[in-house]
Amino acid sequence: MKMNNAKLSGVLALCILLLPCMFFAQIKPVQFKLQKNTKQLPAADTSLQKAIISYTIIPAKNSTWGYNIYVDGKLRIHQLTIPAMPGNEGFASKKSAEKVAEKVTEKMRKGESLPTITVEELKTLKAIE
Repeated sequence: MKMNNAKLSGVLALCILLLPCMFFAQIKPVQFKLQKNTKQLPAADTSLQKAIISYTIIPAKNSTWGYNIYVDGKLRIHQLTIPAMPGNEGFASKKSAEKVAEKVTEKMRKGESLPTITVEELKTLKAIE
């Protein structure tokens, strides 16, 4: 039985489309089971609970302020801008930078290796208006 060029092209196109599907179908996907409306958080870093965590307030651009966080004397976080906020500006005052640096070190002492700061926390600390 002879196939004309149109049928042969169709069969060839179908094979080209199905071949990758057959290949990827054999790869077992990694499945994460999360409950609805929950976040999966990293495990607490217990090594930080025993570490010496300190900070320094540092000058940033345009007469603003940032901070460095040190763990056992090694620089862990270099923050020249206000976290969780758009833009490249630092804190307007040393006091604001210090409040946030203290909050970050507090979170690290509780086991968060790379803690996050929310806009709400910044407002609570009166680091932003």
